[in-house]
Formats: sequence, C-alpha cells, structure tokens
Amino acid sequence: MRLNYLRLLVLMLMFQFFSGTVNAQSCTPTNINGTSLNFTCLQSCADLNFQIPDIRGTENYVVNAIPYNPLPYVTAAPALTLACASQDDKYFDITNIPFQFCFYGINYSQLSVSTNGAITFDIRNALRGSNYNLNTGVVLPYEGTGSQGSGSCPNPDNNVRLPLAAIFGPFCDIFPQAGDPNYKLEARTEGISPCSRYIISFSRIPMYGCGTLRMTSQIVLYESTGVIDVFIESKPNCTNNTSGLGIVGIQNSLVGTPGELAVTAPGRGANNGPWSATNEGWRFTPSGATSNFVNSELYVLGGTVPISTATTTNTTPGLIDITFSNICFSAATQQYRVRTTYSSCSNPLDFIIIDDTVTVNKLLMPVIIGMGPTSCAGASNGTLHVSPTGIAPYSYSLDGGALVNSPGDYTFMNVSAGWHTIIAYDVNGCATDLTDVEVWNGPPITTTAAKTDVLCNGNANGTITVTQPTIGIAPFEYSLDGTNWQTSNVFNGLVANTYTVFFREGNGCQNSLSITVAEPLVLSASSSFAPVVCNGESNGVITINSAGGVTPYQYSIDGGTTWQASNIFNVQANPYTVTIRDANNCITTQSVTVTEPAALTASSANSPASCDGGDDGIINITAAGGNVGYEYSIDNGTTWQASNIFNTGPGNFTITVRDGKNCTTSFPTTVALANNFTFTPQTDAVICEGASTQLELISNATQYSWSPATGLSDATISNPVANPTITTQYTVTATLGRCSADDIVIVNVNAAPIPDAGTDGYICYGQTYQLQASGGTQYQWTPDTYLNSATIANPVAAATKDITYTLSILSDANGCPSLTTDEVYVDVTPPIKVTTLPYDTIGYSGDQFQLLAVPNDSDVINYLWTPSKGLNDPRIHNPTVTLGANGDVTQYQVITSTIAGCKGEGYITVRVYKGPDIYVPTAFTPNGDGRNDRFLPVPVGIKSLNYFRVFNRWGQLLFQTKTLHDGWDGKFNSTQQASGVYVWMIEAVTNQDKVITKKGTVTIIR
Repeated sequence: MRLNYLRLLVLMLMFQFFSGTVNAQSCTPTNINGTSLNFTCLQSCADLNFQIPDIRGTENYVVNAIPYNPLPYVTAAPALTLACASQDDKYFDITNIPFQFCFYGINYSQLSVSTNGAITFDIRNALRGSNYNLNTGVVLPYEGTGSQGSGSCPNPDNNVRLPLAAIFGPFCDIFPQAGDPNYKLEARTEGISPCSRYIISFSRIPMYGCGTLRMTSQIVLYESTGVIDVFIESKPNCTNNTSGLGIVGIQNSLVGTPGELAVTAPGRGANNGPWSATNEGWRFTPSGATSNFVNSELYVLGGTVPISTATTTNTTPGLIDITFSNICFSAATQQYRVRTTYSSCSNPLDFIIIDDTVTVNKLLMPVIIGMGPTSCAGASNGTLHVSPTGIAPYSYSLDGGALVNSPGDYTFMNVSAGWHTIIAYDVNGCATDLTDVEVWNGPPITTTAAKTDVLCNGNANGTITVTQPTIGIAPFEYSLDGTNWQTSNVFNGLVANTYTVFFREGNGCQNSLSITVAEPLVLSASSSFAPVVCNGESNGVITINSAGGVTPYQYSIDGGTTWQASNIFNVQANPYTVTIRDANNCITTQSVTVTEPAALTASSANSPASCDGGDDGIINITAAGGNVGYEYSIDNGTTWQASNIFNTGPGNFTITVRDGKNCTTSFPTTVALANNFTFTPQTDAVICEGASTQLELISNATQYSWSPATGLSDATISNPVANPTITTQYTVTATLGRCSADDIVIVNVNAAPIPDAGTDGYICYGQTYQLQASGGTQYQWTPDTYLNSATIANPVAAATKDITYTLSILSDANGCPSLTTDEVYVDVTPPIKVTTLPYDTIGYSGDQFQLLAVPNDSDVINYLWTPSKGLNDPRIHNPTVTLGANGDVTQYQVITSTIAGCKGEGYITVRVYKGPDIYVPTAFTPNGDGRNDRFLPVPVGIKSLNYFRVFNRWGQLLFQTKTLHDGWDGKFNSTQQASGVYVWMIEAVTNQDKVITKKGTVTIIR
C-alpha cells in the first residue's frame, strides 16, 4: 500500500507540474457503472470487489467479450460517400481524427475506412479498391497478395488481401450501393479531449449476393487509452459471398515481418467457417508490458474525500480485480463513487479519470408463508403458516394487529378468505418485507337439480328434484324462497316458471341455483285439402298443420281407432273429422270436406285427306267434364297440344284427351283417303354405246326415283338423260304426296366398234407404206400427213421421217362410232452416214490395230468390210487389221445396213511404213487454209509420247505436248511466229515399250 500511495503522489505531482488540471470524465467504460452489490441485513461491513479494464501499453492487445452497449448507429453526422456510382469494395479518402490514437505502439491521427467493414491506419489504401475475398485458411496476421486496383473508382481483383495497421469490425463482403436509402455509413467524434471517442458505424449495409440480409456494426476508438470496442447488432450468414466468412480482429503494420502481431475474437475468424452474430460486443484492451493503471478510490456519493483506496490483483487477461476492504454501511441502501485513474497512452504525463456509481443494498430477512384455504366458500377457517429465516425468537403481526411472540414458526388460525398482510421480526430486529398473501376460499358448496316439465299447457304437474351436495355436512336443507326450508329434496305440483332453489349444509355454507320448469305451447291445428283429381279416384288429400304441444304428433281420421305419424291423408270425396294428439296425449280436432270433378268425356268429327295435299285430313275433337285446361294427343300421349284439331293423312288413330289435372280418356277414329294420282307408261329405247337418250314418264307426280341410277343424269326427275354402257332395265317410282306407282323401261345399247390400225411399218427414206384398217365401215386417219386419203381403210403413206397415225371408226354396221382409237407406227430410216476410225493412218509391217465404223443410225445391225485382207472379221463394226509389207497402201470400204435394208458406207486408207518410228515433216505453212497448217509428227508403231517440244533459235520453248497426233500451230502465247527455222525434239515409247528419241529442224513458210 505504501508503494501504491507513493507512486500515486509522484504521478499526481508530475501531472500538476506538466499538465495542469486533471480531467474527470469517462474516457473508457469500465463496465461497473450502475453495479449493485447485495448483502444480508446482518452484514454492516464487507469487501467491495470489482473488475475494470487493465489498460496497458499498446504494443500488444487482449480481447474480451463485453456487454452489447453500442452508441447510436445513425446520427445527424454526414454519411461517408465516394464520387462513384458504386461504393462497393472501396476505401474512402483519408479521414483526420481529432486526437492521437495509440495503436500497436504508434500514434495515428489519420485513417481510411473500407466499405467492407474495416478501418486502416495505413493511409496508402485511401481511394483504392478494397479486396473482399476470404478463405478458410486466412488467419491473422495476414496481408495476402491481391491487387487493390488504382485510378478513379478502382475495383480490386478477387484475391485475398487484408490491410495493415487495421481493425476489422467485422470484415466481410458487404455492398453499400450508392442511392440505397435504407443504409448509412458514417464516422463521427464524441466527447472532448482527452476523452474523445471516434465512432465508425456501418448501419444496415446489404450483404453482397443476399440483398435482403443486412449487416449493422460499430467500431469505437477511445482517446488516451487505445481501447477498441466492436459492437455487432447483426452479421448474417450470407453464403452467397465469401462463403459466409468474416473476421473480428486487429493487426499491426508489421505483417509479414518478424514484428507482426494480431488478435482475433474467439470464434470470429475466417478459419472458423461461416458464422453469424447478433447483439454482441468485443473489447480489444492494450496488454503491453507496462500498465497505465494508476489507482482506484472509493467515495461516498457526493463526498469529496476518499474513504478507501483499492488493492489490485490480476486473474483475467485484460482486466484488473480491485478490492475496497472492510467498507461499513448502516443504511439499507448506500451509493458510492469509484474513481479510477489511468495515464494516457499517448503521453504518460497526461492522466484520465473515470467515475462510476455503484450501490450497496442490505437485503430484508427472507420469509416463507404457507396458506391453508377455508373449508368451503363462506367459512372463516383458513390458516397462514409463517417461516422466517432470521435468528429466533420471532414476533409476528397479521393485518397490522398486535405482535405475537413465538420461539419459531407461527400459524395464524381461523383466517377469513381474502388478502392479508404479515410482517415478522427476529431477535436482532431484522424484519421481513411487508408481505401480502391471499387466503383462498374453499370450494363452494354446489349441486345439481333435475325437473319434469308441465305436460299440457296450463296444467300444474311439474316437479324439481335436488341432488344432495357432495361438500358439507348434514343436515342438508332446501327451499324455493330462501325462507321456508324443507329436508325433502323434491318439489311437486309446480306450474311452469323459473325457480331459484336454495340449499345449505350443517356448517352454514349456502348456495343456490336457477332452474326453469317449462310447459308446451297450446296444442293447435289447421287443415287444408286438395280435391280428388279425377272423378271416382281416391287421391283427395287432407293436410293437417299442427303447432304447440310436444312433438311428435299423431293423427287419426276414424275417431281415434287408428293413428299415424303422417299429417297427410289420401281419401275419396267425403266429409271427415281428423283428431290430433301430441307426445303427452294432449288432444285437438279438425273438420274438412273433400270434393271431386265431373267425369271426363270426348268425341270427334273428321274430314278425308288427299294424295298431294299433305296432312289435309282433319280430326275435330269435342271434350267435356273433368278439370279445365284440356290437352290432346294423337300418339298415345307422347306429345300433347292445346288445339282440339289435328291435320293428318288418312289412317286409323287413337285420340287421347287429358284435363288440367292429368285425367285422361281415349277413343278410336278414322280419316279416309281421296286418290287423285295419274301416270302414262313409257316405251323402250335403243342407243349406241357412248350415246344417250332422254327418258320421260308422263305423270302428275311431284317426286321420282329411278333405279339403278347408273348412267342417268339425274335419278330424281321425270325425264333424265340415260347413257348406259350396256343394255339396262330402269324402274321409276313416281310419287304424288302419299300416293305412288312404278314403271319399267329398257334402254338397249349396241356395243361400239373397236378399230384395228394394222402392224407397224419399216421403210427406208424415199419408200412408201400402205396402211390397213379394219373393224368398221367408215374410217378417219390422223394426221393426214403423207397420206393419199385419210378416210379410206388402206391409204398409202409416203413418209420422209418417223410418224405415228391414229385410227378412229366413224360408223359400223349399226351406225355406231368407235369410243377408242388405235395407232400404227411408220419407222423411216434416214440416209445413213458412217464415220470410220482411225482416219487415214500409217503403220509398220506386222503392226496390228483396230478399225472402227460408227453409223449415225442406231438401227444399223449389219457390217461388211472389203477387202477382207488382213482383217480378223470383216462382218463386225470393229475388226482388227494386221499390216502387210512395207509400201502397201490399202483402202478399206465398210457397208452398213438396217433391218429395212437401208445402207450406208465409209472408207479408211492404211499405208505401211518402216517402223516403229516417228516421221517428222521439215516444213509447214500455218496460214489457215486448212492444208498443212500444223507441224504434226507422224507416229508409226508408237503407243505413247513422253514429250514433243519446239524451240526458237535462242533456245526459248515455244510448244510442248505429250499427246499423240497433237501438233504445233506456229504460235507462241497466241502470237504467230515469223517464217524461219525452228528446232524440235521428240521422245516416244513403241508398242514394244522401247524408247525412241529424235531431234531436228522445221521451217515455217508464210
């Protein structure tokens, strides 16, 4: 204690010398303000124990959970804003704070706020992007390598990067979108130096990706102490952004170096997985090597002189246990002021003082009171048993009455039901609180009653029977007026009324109940009837309507001999007396007379019907009797009409008449026929196949039906046009209204002749062909081209080209033309031209190659080559020739012919040279006259050409080919070459696969 007082004195002298006045305001909450300590009434002195923050040097921190007690999240202070359409993932501009804030051994006066719930004293982050991503491997201290972006309104990348010298409260991915009126992000200062507070509030900021979820939190920086509070009203678990991760913690500016330090709130790190929080607080208290605590003093509230200085111990990191020893208090409630002094973290010569008010209470003596209710409602025999917890003997008082002494517990007897006040004192005078307690009423005396109602209205035969109560003791008594009592529980001879039944027991507990003895209404009845529907029936109806009495009712129509539950009687026409009785045998009667209509009769007068007049027969009906509203039916009651006249055809009918009550009568009647139908039978007809004739039935009929309808223009008229293909018998039914008759007519059909144009003909160009027709007597040929006559059976055709003729018969022996035609084809072979290959050619002795004849007419079928010398087969179109001796020249002729004997011819000249070899001319004249216009080597026994090339005298290549029988036209690039000498080279392969190479010169002559 001596050392503590000496240190305080030295510090106080230093403070007065260097700083002047001590500041006495609450710089940092100690969380003991308003604390109450309770002691028993026997305690007059006790140690007062508290825990306050152990504020030390800021080179390190410790974190503790604290009560949730934030400052207002939203005030009139302006909101933090950025000149960006989106404020998401950004750092605000540098903010100046009005004091030096101690943080990890460094004093800061500027910071930048991140829109993701953090602040940093590393102002290099200002106006840059704030990375938002976290992962479960992030543990403070941590910086990462993410890019923050730069330039105007930058966006960071998606990597993990945390700021240095930072407070995370909490750090998570939130979305303060500009223009959202439902959130606010503000920073403000409260208090005066050296006890200012800088407050950064994130109010209802949307969680990114979870627009309906919002985060509200607050970071509070305390001047002079370096204490940091983080309050979280709501941090939802939004798994759509950074997987619901977040961080509540702090880290210094040396992250990534050997001096790195950090503190994370328990369970609130990114490595704790997704988490949410509601209404929680965290305090980060400086925990350096040197404590800034000076002392704590205790004052009586309002006093100026301390009555005790606290001793201290440390049992919890970040907190100091202070004890004021043997503090004595006489009043039941005593208030004190605890004044705690710390040195400032920014200047050890500055001091801060925190005043807290605490209350000490001396508690009243506890007491236990047991209650016993009264035995029943109205009795005064309840009990109150009092058990105090002080020191015996005791004194007791009930409802302010005289004290009653007792060595221990005490019971008050015969207490009435209701509220009572008890107080007790022990031997030391400790009193209990003035205690109110209720004595309950015992259960009320209750019972039930049964009654029988009056049977018939106005009688006096009702009863009430009361059940003996289950609570209470005998004797039990009963009364209907509360004055006259009886021991019998039954009351007889009662009229209808509501009665109060009183009942009581031997101890005087009394109660009552109400019961009503009822009576039925007066039994009454009324009657109505429906007359008998049809004369002589038993379907008259009497209906009785009853009221009053007691249901169910019964009814009798024979004076009470028989009874029925139904109130309806079906009867004949007669007078009746109906008796009614109810369930209690109360009786009343009703008289009624039932009537019936006269008997229903009917007859008719008829007119006959004609054939074509439709339903012009008439049935005129006369009805009488029954009920008014007659209706009439001619189809046994299927349909009905109000008219008494039917228009109908002839026939026998049954007429039914019904009246307004569905009474019916029927009678038979007949309508006769007046026949006016006429017709004249037809005569048979003869036609040619394909021709037609008009049939006609002369009649006054209005409808016709011909059968079969085949070959008729209309089967429903009197005069259809008939064109059957074979002889047909037709039946026609003629109808005039309801009258009809049949007639038969036969249409005889002569078959059409079938033309025959004869066989097709084949002629050579310049020949004729005679046509041959049969099958008729008169003919027509089309077209008439090349014919000497187009109307005779055997005209001559002098056709010059292929042609088809069509034959029609104009008439046969019956005068009938043909319905079909026949055709004949005349094939005219044109002059035949024969192309021979190869053209005049050259070969060497013994060489073999193929000759080929190609006619221009596909009808050629015969070939003959002459002479047959050297040919393997002279009668085919492509014989193989074997050449003879050198110098031979042979001209082969080929004659071709068709089936019609039409002929054509062709020629090939074959010369035999020495070979195999290539013969090359020495000059040519490319002047376009068709003779010797090309420089063309002549191959003998050659099968292919490797090359044939022509050069000018300067060695320039002018022409080359690999194709046999291909030559040079004397041009180069479409330009005629001048007269002169040119060099040629040629290489070829013989039929025996030997190579021949030659070269020489050729002269162009113009």
